[in-house]
Amino acid sequence: MSSLGLNRLEGRLFSDSGHLCMVVEIDEPSSMGRISYSLDGERQVKDLPIMEVSRLVASNNQAALRHSSKKVEVKHCIDERDGGFYAKTREGDMGPYPSFEAAESAFQEYIEEQKLTNTPAR
Repeated sequence: MSSLGLNRLEGRLFSDSGHLCMVVEIDEPSSMGRISYSLDGERQVKDLPIMEVSRLVASNNQAALRHSSKKVEVKHCIDERDGGFYAKTREGDMGPYPSFEAAESAFQEYIEEQKLTNTPAR
């Protein structure tokens, strides 16, 4: 795992100049990232410095946060099995927790932490 958590950028979506983009790869040794987007119906791949990729993703996250101040609905991400409650994330399951409420609370904290992962100051 990356010491700076930059691999968390991989798979992130953001918009740039009216195009939906996805972070395809982060290569820390070269300090470069690759993004993919469609232009005139054709897939394009562009190399950018990691700091630029991080800035683009963070600016999109900040815009989304300004438009959404409500708590994220997570009920569909929590299930009960093996005598405990688990929250499903892209990185794997979190848990077990003793109750649905404990899993929901931990998952909300996880979401808030993920929002901070891509801030410009990071």
